Amino acid sequence: MLKQHLVNIFEGIVNAANITVSIAPAGSSAVPASALQPPTIIWRPAGANQYSFGHALINEAFSAFLVLQNHYQQIPENLQLLAVGGWHPVLHNVLAGTITGHAAEFDAAVAASQAAACFSQLLVGDGGYIAASRGSLAGTGTSFGREPSFFSSANWHKFRQHALQMHGIQQEQPPKPLIVLNDKRFGASNQTDRRMLLDIEQLVSNLSALYPQADVRAVRFRDLNITEQIRQVAHATVFITTQGSSAFRLVFLPEGATCVYVGSPRSADATKWVPFYELDRWFPLSYLQFQRYEVALNSTAEYEASPMPGHWAPGDPAEAREWWLYNAHVRLQLDRLKVMLDRALQVL
Repeated sequence: MLKQHLVNIFEGIVNAANITVSIAPAGSSAVPASALQPPTIIWRPAGANQYSFGHALINEAFSAFLVLQNHYQQIPENLQLLAVGGWHPVLHNVLAGTITGHAAEFDAAVAASQAAACFSQLLVGDGGYIAASRGSLAGTGTSFGREPSFFSSANWHKFRQHALQMHGIQQEQPPKPLIVLNDKRFGASNQTDRRMLLDIEQLVSNLSALYPQADVRAVRFRDLNITEQIRQVAHATVFITTQGSSAFRLVFLPEGATCVYVGSPRSADATKWVPFYELDRWFPLSYLQFQRYEVALNSTAEYEASPMPGHWAPGDPAEAREWWLYNAHVRLQLDRLKVMLDRALQVL
């Protein structure tokens, strides 16, 4: 009687989430072979920002990881993640690349049929992680609330270790110090994005000459699969990146590595989009070192801040100017960068 009551409650919870599942007692003859499925988590991603690596990582993957940490000392290798309501390929790649390789869309048509899905273990509920993390990332500038307590260095480090283990990435020391620059161009036609490092080929050449003992690479992460993306960062001694979503790969850096975080020129009346707010808000990573590369508003030779066709911008002209300053492309100065890299590479 109690078991049936719990089953009814469970079915109600699932139905409230617009998910239909069939539940039968363990060992029952009514349980088909499909009930011997691996442990499963059903996930409903946010509808917005699924195309952004940073939102997918923080709002979805990290939240899912924390939910699973409450249930497993070690996440099962055969864990199945079923997403409800559809997802963008970027979100799918991040979830499949950091949580479990067994990630797929939950087929609502099959779930609603008489041959509804059966699960041996099914996790329902998020412990408040989703609302807190999505609310955190949705705010900007002065509108930020208090950061969720679970955004801790220890939790991010566990997340990193799990992702590396998933992909079989060994944490050995590279033969030469590795300097990775975040090259935001992508595709065969060199498509561009916001917040790019300008003249990056020349910068790589200059750094290679300045540090012959190091391996210097400009990495186009959007052209790599998730395994190679993580591998490149996981072995880096230094990661040089402009701020924003693509910079969030820094969570996969090894212990003791340095992230040179390139800010944007700050408008005198900036209230929302200010330099370094992602770094200040979301990454209390004690296992990394951070160097802030600041860009002065009056040093116009160091940046380009022009509207980019096809990209969103505020309708108000003053806010639009502030927005494009925040999204400016930056031309790094070698002498300034050298001071930071000497410290990171311990050059005498």
